[in-house]
Amino acid sequence: MGYVGVKATACLLKDGLSVVGVDVNPVKAAKIEAGQSPLSEPGLGELLAAGQGQASQR
Repeated sequence: MGYVGVKATACLLKDGLSVVGVDVNPVKAAKIEAGQSPLSEPGLGELLAAGQGQASQR
């Protein structure tokens, strides 16, 4: 998941949708699953964390 994929995932999760994302980097995937941003983008970590309780992410 690149820059666009992570941001899109965060927005879709916040809206309560289920998201399936794939990344070859297990560290990046684990951060996203934990609601942490793998990117240096202001507010993205908070958006991912907010979406964690809204829907499911695989």
